[in-house]
Amino acid sequence: MVENLVAVIMAGGVGSRFWPVSTPQKPKQFLNLLGERTLLQESLARLEGLVPLERVLVLTNEEFLDLARQQLPQLESHQFIGEPCRRDTAGAVALASLLVQKIWGEKAIMAILAADHHITTASEFQLALRSAALGANRYQAIYTLGIKPTYPATTYGYLERGQPLPAPLTPGPAHFKLRRFCEKPPLPQAQEFLASGDYFWNSGMFITGVRTILDEYRRQSPRHLEILQPLLSRYATPAWRESLAQAFPQLPTIAVDRAIMEGAERICMVEANFQWADLGGWLGVAPFLDHDDQQNAFHGQMTAYQSSGNIIFNADPQEHITLVGVQNMAVIHTPGQTLILPLSQLDSAFFKCGIRN
Repeated sequence: MVENLVAVIMAGGVGSRFWPVSTPQKPKQFLNLLGERTLLQESLARLEGLVPLERVLVLTNEEFLDLARQQLPQLESHQFIGEPCRRDTAGAVALASLLVQKIWGEKAIMAILAADHHITTASEFQLALRSAALGANRYQAIYTLGIKPTYPATTYGYLERGQPLPAPLTPGPAHFKLRRFCEKPPLPQAQEFLASGDYFWNSGMFITGVRTILDEYRRQSPRHLEILQPLLSRYATPAWRESLAQAFPQLPTIAVDRAIMEGAERICMVEANFQWADLGGWLGVAPFLDHDDQQNAFHGQMTAYQSSGNIIFNADPQEHITLVGVQNMAVIHTPGQTLILPLSQLDSAFFKCGIRN
């Protein structure tokens, strides 16, 4: 274990790109898309042995508090923090940072983790996290975990690594100063990134001393602290939830990457060595599903005849899906809804319309 390490699991997403399996009442982080445990349960399980249970906070939307507590009964009720409304990740991280400082003090090291990632090797993940925590403490820097790209992805942001730094663990992952964040690139640029060897996928996981990140909020986004800091005296009192409900809507709506990370004075990267995927939609899940000899990715009962390159996700154990002569389609079925569309439309503006409501 790393002394003073606290894990903050961000579980507030709506998972709209996983409709109809993911719904506004039960979004993707609360689903078992890839195994017996839900994505939220997996997020906690891979911290076992590295972070004690009592040093974990889970941030989610207020409406999902009961669901989160049901899925993680090993945590105490006060370890779940409900966001009254959505203000993107900068608001959630600011709130978590202030609470970690109040509960565990200024020497705490925060690991800010997402509840919708798929990580296959827990031991390598823990090694990278431990190394980054030690680096964050040594260099008083914000760390992120960079994932070595395996193909020219256009759905991930990228990190450009800079000068190498002495790593605190030997053997262990390499450490670098971070030169810059890069937005999701078009394919030609993603191909250049892959060929250069100096660009890594941005995992969206951050490890930082609580004092370091709060200093960055004071410098770059003081409004977050002006709104949230006065609430701390009411934490764990009957007035807490009402006070938070009144204050939170006043926060700017902005991602923490844009508000804090891109302009941070000291930001570094660990070159992670575990298999990782940000499960942002069905295309992200497909590589981890079962596959048949026609390259159909599938879950649940299905039969495919002269059909190839499809994603079939059958969430109804009472039903059987049969495809005949179908190529490159998504077939997503639940007991109450069925979605069928070409794979090329899975990440399109299609999901911004109202049919999923």
